[in-house]
Amino acid sequence: RLWKQLDANGQNQLQVSLLKCFSSCHEPPVLRVLGEACNATCQQVAMHRDTVWQDLLQLLVSFLNGSSSAQRVAALDLFGSLVDSIGARLQPYHLDLSHVVMKCFKEDDVAVCIASLSLVRTVSISWCLSEAD
Repeated sequence: RLWKQLDANGQNQLQVSLLKCFSSCHEPPVLRVLGEACNATCQQVAMHRDTVWQDLLQLLVSFLNGSSSAQRVAALDLFGSLVDSIGARLQPYHLDLSHVVMKCFKEDDVAVCIASLSLVRTVSISWCLSEAD
């Protein structure tokens, strides 16, 4: 509801602030909550601007390529949430995402491996759904 009440500058500032907080965080519970806020914001961007929040996707890719396992898990979890919430809009990114996820399979960190498997499951279900489903 708040999104519609913000002007374009307010919406942009909200997005910038969320990305700043998300990118500087390394605590899993806080990353989870910030991820939920980013997911909700991404849904609003998709609904009201008919586009995907590119800066968020770029941040998630940088997390996946980064050194923080907590941020890699958060990125994988958020990608899964985004597939659930705005799925069809992310299909053009599935192939690129699959390459990064395959890299995560080879991690020594069990949490990253589990999160990557969960994302593969979510994306696979998304691919199998038809408009009738």
